[in-house]
Amino acid sequence: MNKTEKRDRLLSILKQKRSQLQALMLSGADGLRHSHRMARLRGVITKTQQALTRANAGESALRASDHAILRYLERAKGVDVEAVKAEMLTDEMEERALEFHSGEFPAADGSYYLNVKDFVVVTCYEKLRTPKLRGGKPPEGKNRKGR
Repeated sequence: MNKTEKRDRLLSILKQKRSQLQALMLSGADGLRHSHRMARLRGVITKTQQALTRANAGESALRASDHAILRYLERAKGVDVEAVKAEMLTDEMEERALEFHSGEFPAADGSYYLNVKDFVVVTCYEKLRTPKLRGGKPPEGKNRKGR
């Protein structure tokens, strides 16, 4: 599908969903089910507008969620996700999380940090910046550069 066809298809979907939303609003129907349907239509309209913006920029209108990418790596590429998890969630990492609750902690090999918030590892990054401990603050007696 070329860029023009993609754009036209997305515009058609937008027109259809806007018409459905307008009809629903004009129906005067009330209630929880009605509100949920309107919210769903508004969400579809927003996502379709975002897809149109990406398509107009020459990108794919389709996106892949992080969850889908993880499952693809696991199922299609054979990545052992449980082994990766075990490598990240060491006893030492758990001890740090239990002591500090949240923060950025060096991984076992020291080449990267794991960002922990409320006992959940939320991201990982290379050792390029100073870690934050104790609610986002550097350890006592140290500035942001670790000095």
